[in-house]
Amino acid sequence: MELDPKYKPAYVLLGMIYERKRDYNQAIVVLSKFIELFPKDANAYSNRGFVYSRQGDVDKALADYNKAIELSPGDSGNYRNRGALYSSQGNLEKAFADYNKTVEVRPDEWFPYFARGSFYWGQGEKTKALADFQMAKQLAEPEEWQKYFVKILKPEIAEELKKWMPRY
Repeated sequence: MELDPKYKPAYVLLGMIYERKRDYNQAIVVLSKFIELFPKDANAYSNRGFVYSRQGDVDKALADYNKAIELSPGDSGNYRNRGALYSSQGNLEKAFADYNKTVEVRPDEWFPYFARGSFYWGQGEKTKALADFQMAKQLAEPEEWQKYFVKILKPEIAEELKKWMPRY
């Protein structure tokens, strides 16, 4: 950033490095500078919203996700992140609306189906979850599916899904 203070990827990467190190305050400083320099960049708000959510500051995370959606309504990741935040707060109606929006915005991508399927599964709606997981699997590259299926889903869900989806 010293060489080129307007090089966007540097802010994103540095902010995420601090987030991974759980230095949330420093991540927020870096991402806030990113927003100061590029106030119309939806990714800046989305990334800072993610850090705020990890820090437990729900109101600031929600404000940043809302701004990211305002700036980039076609980015399904912003709806997914806000849906996860709503879900973690027990606001299932809003979470469900956002997970549906992820699929509406990007019906050609596998991850929105995976995210909504995980939400359905958590709500005990296994038939709907299974339909979304099958769609996700159909759209994903095999190595992507394996990576996310194995790493993200809780082991007990993965084991039960193996019964429902032979050769998952």
